[in-house]
Amino acid sequence: MNDKVAIITPSFNRGYIIGETAESVFAQSHENWEWIIVDDGSTDDSWDLIQSYAKRDSRVKAFQRDRSPKGACTCRNIAIAHSNANWLIFLDTDDLLHPDCLKQRLSAAQCAEESEVRFFPTLVFEKNTDQCWLWDDPHLPTEWLEGVLTMRPPAPGSGTIWPRKLWDSRGGWREDLTVWQDIELHSRAHWNGVQFHPAQDAFPDFFIRSSPDSLSRVGFHSKGKLESRMIIIEECWKSLKQHPSNPSERQALATMTLNAIKNGSHLGLFSEMTSWLQLPHLDLTSQELSLARLQLSARRWKLDRIPLVRKHIQQKWNATCPESPRKLGAHPWTRP
Repeated sequence: MNDKVAIITPSFNRGYIIGETAESVFAQSHENWEWIIVDDGSTDDSWDLIQSYAKRDSRVKAFQRDRSPKGACTCRNIAIAHSNANWLIFLDTDDLLHPDCLKQRLSAAQCAEESEVRFFPTLVFEKNTDQCWLWDDPHLPTEWLEGVLTMRPPAPGSGTIWPRKLWDSRGGWREDLTVWQDIELHSRAHWNGVQFHPAQDAFPDFFIRSSPDSLSRVGFHSKGKLESRMIIIEECWKSLKQHPSNPSERQALATMTLNAIKNGSHLGLFSEMTSWLQLPHLDLTSQELSLARLQLSARRWKLDRIPLVRKHIQQKWNATCPESPRKLGAHPWTRP
């Protein structure tokens, strides 16, 4: 079996930090890899640095985005199109690989079923990897889809390794979305028969940097990003109706929907949110619909400025959408 792994990286204005990422790639104990980087129109020195890595090592392939739309997902799809490896992993320009990341992932993936994607423990850090936290909550494990829909998956997208054949038949990043692309990809893949399973006895092999300037965080509550979230929520409701699910998955999706309604009400999109609630595939309970309408009316008439009204809404929210007890990045990691 071909053991070549493609490391897929979009890049935008990370010249000040991409050097650390590059050194983690060059330090891999498994040497049969290709690092495909697609620059998204950087205005700093990123492109010069990326080209220097390609000159340093022939396994690095550097490209610039040559089509629309702008964004990391377009860059990832372009990178994959240039890959000839049988395995894919995703690495952003501010994150780091453990030296044995590729070795561990490839060993586990080669034992997996044809429609299976293995995922691995991931660590979160801020300034350096001397102090890390586990991405997952080991005390409150969850199934893959429920974790994705609660935005608390057991591993991020970068914590997986995909067989190329499976990616070509079930994967592909949606390029029209501005947020939640991971949720869209992994829920869609699940409903299309991909099985996501943890790699047994695996050690944390990936370091995610907690970056306040992450593009996915900036402007999260803007109208444009809300519209992307609404598209994903609608698609998830349609899929949930067509496939077996459990109450926890439905509850997670309902909470996602109500959070979007709350966001829309704060943006003043009252008629849009009211129309959205009437879509037949949004399978909300009467209690959930009542809460959504209460949020909209209270915000529209500024009644949520009244402390008693605000308290009533919060109480109803707590009863309808209990918060998931899972906490990501909250458990310190001690090196063995």
